[in-house]
Amino acid sequence: AGALAMPVQKEVFFTMGEEGSFVNGTRLNVTPTSIKDSLIACGFSEGYADKDSRRREYENFGRVNDMSRGCMRTGSAATNISYVAAGRFQAAYGIDNKMWDVAGAIAVALGAGCSVYTDRKERSFNVSYVVGAPGVSEELVKIVHSGKLAELQPL
Repeated sequence: AGALAMPVQKEVFFTMGEEGSFVNGTRLNVTPTSIKDSLIACGFSEGYADKDSRRREYENFGRVNDMSRGCMRTGSAATNISYVAAGRFQAAYGIDNKMWDVAGAIAVALGAGCSVYTDRKERSFNVSYVVGAPGVSEELVKIVHSGKLAELQPL
């Protein structure tokens, strides 16, 4: 089970396991697509271990932006992921975001049929992720791997 309430937008995203995912009672279901036809959202890490990590993260953002219809930041990892589940974005990725910021939204995305990849280090509350429509998420995972930002595995 997972949920995300967005009071200003008057939306509640939720899932209850095998029943699927919903926004305000309307069932969510993603459609496969490619990265070139996708609008993608990004959640940057909260801090950088070194300047090289920051440089690689920004270079990755530029690559994703150039290969897609655009890459944007909403400022909320949970919003990014929930909007993928609703088909407003076709994928979202984040590097070293806090688990509690994304856990409910990832559950919603899984219930909507999204492909989900994560990388969580032992004894850490941080998680890197790619969530997306089938097709685009796999392409995005390859980009994140090539930038050496995370070792993502299917969830």
